[in-house]
Amino acid sequence: MQIVIDIHERHIQSLRNGNVTYGLIDALLNGKTLPKGHGRLGDLDKIWNVLKELEEYYQTEFLKKSNVIHESTMNGRLYGFTKAKFIVQDAPTVIEADKVGDTDE
Repeated sequence: MQIVIDIHERHIQSLRNGNVTYGLIDALLNGKTLPKGHGRLGDLDKIWNVLKELEEYYQTEFLKKSNVIHESTMNGRLYGFTKAKFIVQDAPTVIEADKVGDTDE
C-alpha cells in the first residue's frame, strides 16, 4: 500500500528525536491511500498552465509573427490545445492541491 501523508514539521522533528507523537499517528491514520496501479503522479495545474500559455501564444503572438501558416493548421493547433486542456481538466484528482500558507497540524 502506498499512502501520502501530511505531517507538520514539529512532528517530524519529534520523530527525529526518537519520539512518536499523536500528530504523527494521526497523520498516518488519515493518510491518502493511492489507488492500486496508479500512474505517474504529477502537477496537473502546471500542465494546464503550459497548455493555456501555448493556446494564448498561438491565438495572438504566433499569428502576428507568421502570415505563412495556413488557417486550418492554426485551427488544428488551437483545437489540440483545447482538447488537451479538457483531458487535464477531466483527469481524476488523486491528491488535492497544496494550499499556500496551509498551517494544518
